[in-house]
Amino acid sequence: MAWSADISVQRTSPQSVLVGVHHEFINDHSFTVDVSWIDFSAFRLSEFYFDGNALAENDTNYDDVYAVSVSYTWPVSARCFSRSASPRGICRAT
Repeated sequence: MAWSADISVQRTSPQSVLVGVHHEFINDHSFTVDVSWIDFSAFRLSEFYFDGNALAENDTNYDDVYAVSVSYTWPVSARCFSRSASPRGICRAT
């Protein structure tokens, strides 16, 4: 008994673009902005085909994802910094 079947798998991964800018000022303050986009509208889960017939249809549609993050950091003292994006500051050992 011989098995011969044409099995294929198709998938589409989302493309993405991530851009970020960080600037540190002379007074030790810093500012960061990040912007990202993920193309989930073109994303497809893996689809399996057996002899040209789909084992399961996937008609799920996803929306694109957009995100923006902003952070501002400033020195609280000569040792410690506080961050607007973090509930705790960061202290350097002296």
